[in-house]
Amino acid sequence: MGKLKKNKVSGITLIALVVSIIVLLILAGVSIQMLTGDNGILTRAGESKKKTDEASILENIKLAYNNAQIGKYTKANENFADTMQEELEKTYGAGNVIVTDNGDGTYLVTINGKIYEIDGEGNVTKQGASIVVGEATFKDASGNGITTKIQGEGTVYIHFTASLTGGTISSVTSTGLTPTLTNGEWVTPVTANGTYEFTITGSSEDGQKTATKSVVVNKFSNLPSGLQIGSVVSYTPTTTNISIWEADLCSTSQTTDRTLNMTGSGADNMTITNWKVLNIDEENETVELISTTPSPNTVCLGKAQGYNNAVYLLNKACNELYGETLTKGGTTYTIEGRNLSIKDIEDRMTDTALTSAHSYGSTATWGNRTAKYTEYKNYPLIYAHEKGSIINESENTNTSAYELWEQITPIAKSESASGDGKVSTATSIQPKQTYWSGDDMRTAFKATKEEKNAGKADGTSKNINYTLLMTNGSGRTATYWLASRCVWVDENKCYFRISCVNGGSIDSCWSFDSSNGGGETWYALRPVISLSSELIKKNGTNNYQVVTE
Repeated sequence: MGKLKKNKVSGITLIALVVSIIVLLILAGVSIQMLTGDNGILTRAGESKKKTDEASILENIKLAYNNAQIGKYTKANENFADTMQEELEKTYGAGNVIVTDNGDGTYLVTINGKIYEIDGEGNVTKQGASIVVGEATFKDASGNGITTKIQGEGTVYIHFTASLTGGTISSVTSTGLTPTLTNGEWVTPVTANGTYEFTITGSSEDGQKTATKSVVVNKFSNLPSGLQIGSVVSYTPTTTNISIWEADLCSTSQTTDRTLNMTGSGADNMTITNWKVLNIDEENETVELISTTPSPNTVCLGKAQGYNNAVYLLNKACNELYGETLTKGGTTYTIEGRNLSIKDIEDRMTDTALTSAHSYGSTATWGNRTAKYTEYKNYPLIYAHEKGSIINESENTNTSAYELWEQITPIAKSESASGDGKVSTATSIQPKQTYWSGDDMRTAFKATKEEKNAGKADGTSKNINYTLLMTNGSGRTATYWLASRCVWVDENKCYFRISCVNGGSIDSCWSFDSSNGGGETWYALRPVISLSSELIKKNGTNNYQVVTE
């Protein structure tokens, strides 16, 4: 039997085919990477083009600068920046170029949104892309600026612009808020005071850029709704508060200190719990309260030492008795006390009434002087520290000299050579008349804002300011000190006096005179306290109280 003949078949195995495909894929990946990778041919070509374009722009700006330099000397009244802009617009087109003169020999050139700077030597550099955020403004829903604080519920709209040189802003975000782009501004509604943080994001040829902006909103008032001048406010100061009424300071002849207190009984008790609003500072959100009535007991002031220390002692006692420092919700608040002064009254008087009051006087009217006193020329120590005082023909023009309602530090008896708080060695004094008397103050005061809104004019009889300042809340029977000094000049001598309210009239009490006489008087305190409006809460309809806990 013969042998079978085998046919030989040529080809590739499946394994070889797979290997070939893998090799081809690897080669393709390498080729693609070489073309498009971070260091690929196409990428490098793009970067090379970008560098070439940048170099071309820098060169064109340099050429425009040089041409403008030539133009300064060959053309009359040539505007350097305009010449550069005209030259560059030939290449980049009108409207695509802005040249700004910085006023210091340098220029900013903007070409298609890219910014370049030319220094004083003509060197050109490109500025990196940066986000520019404008100042925040605050508006209402209608787009009107907010000029007064919002009382109660409401909405404030934060407005600001944001731009990216050589790029675009893609988003503005803030936690819990939704800023929106409206008419070229980013607008964000808020309903409470606070510090709001914004993140601004944008993209440019330099990559992604971010910036942050903090906006402080203080457009919502903490004032309780309805609170106004004259509103009744309950406030009970700490019952352990005391103030030492120092005998050495209040009069030349007193020898025993008193401990004024808030215990509610006794001759030294000064407890006051009912108050009314005297002033509202809406911008700083502070409120001044005046006691509805004077203190239940009186204090002594008189002679040279009384005049020397009246302002200091009255303010000190009111601060120590009716003021306090407290902490609420981690915030420390200070309630500051002082005594009512003549300035409080004059600031609220009409111009007509004040002019009339200042015409008071027989020997000299308010603000004027008599001839100098050379025989009776004794004076209390503090007179030398008062603004405009004249001693030995020398006037005190020191800018830190005291107004008649000012005093920072007390004056001890021992500060005078005679040990009694007065000076008797001057050759002359020449004081101004600063005392005035107001027998009937019922029509002397300005109307409050609420009274004017109700149609009442300044000078209306027995208006709110009159009731607050001149009465005990119901009538003209109150008598109390004002933390102010004054001088009454007479023909041969002058009287150093302490201002007061006496039965609804402006008056003063004789304390010392230049002939070395003196007297003492016992009147009540009339405290005024200043506090944050955050401490005042509404308690029912038009009832308010100071919350100290």
